[in-house]
Amino acid sequence: MTKGPDEARIAVVDEEHREDEIEQYVTKRYISSSEAAWRVLEFDIVARNPTVKMLTVHLPDQNSVFFKPGHANEAVNNAGSDLLDYFSRPLTEEFDRVSYLDFFENYNIHAKDPCLKTVQAVQMQNGKFLTRRMRGELVARLFWVAPNRGEQFFLRLLLSVYPCRSFADLLQIGGPNCTTFQEAAKFVGLADDAVEYERAMEEASTFLTGPRLRSFFVTLAVNGASVASLWNT
Repeated sequence: MTKGPDEARIAVVDEEHREDEIEQYVTKRYISSSEAAWRVLEFDIVARNPTVKMLTVHLPDQNSVFFKPGHANEAVNNAGSDLLDYFSRPLTEEFDRVSYLDFFENYNIHAKDPCLKTVQAVQMQNGKFLTRRMRGELVARLFWVAPNRGEQFFLRLLLSVYPCRSFADLLQIGGPNCTTFQEAAKFVGLADDAVEYERAMEEASTFLTGPRLRSFFVTLAVNGASVASLWNT
């Protein structure tokens, strides 16, 4: 195996020609044997700190269930989610005011008792065990939900702010006659028809790619948002 003969490239360009860094990276970079081996073995090339955990947001009885062929019943019986684990946290005052995000940033969940000497595990309502995070930083984030998803979108708004122990707790925020998460979000000022589309567009612009952002813009426009207002957001 050889690296081949030497190679030279000549190009005729305008005086005002701007350097194409992408083309230079593709045609002129040198990969040493050490870097090649590192990439072949799929070692980390960049540091990943802190760890980011994405938390699910789903409506009652609509959590995802994954199973192998022939094991559907077993998977359904053991179905769970991050949100259901949060609802199952211990019934003590310490956990009453812990929000969905704070819970996973400060605690670890174990399927079985980890039997650790340095920290005591507490059993949760669903049979799992909970320990306080002693090392390693973790940042929790909620999966993004588009406004056209209806109740799921308003549920995400409530979960990002208010601690709760069930879906019913979030509905109670909107008063005794509240029956939807949208009503609850509007009652506490998290949702306002006049500015909600603009807030959604601002949030989407921070992480969506160009094509997806344009598609989202069209989705909001056809669902009643002011096009001029969105365009200037």
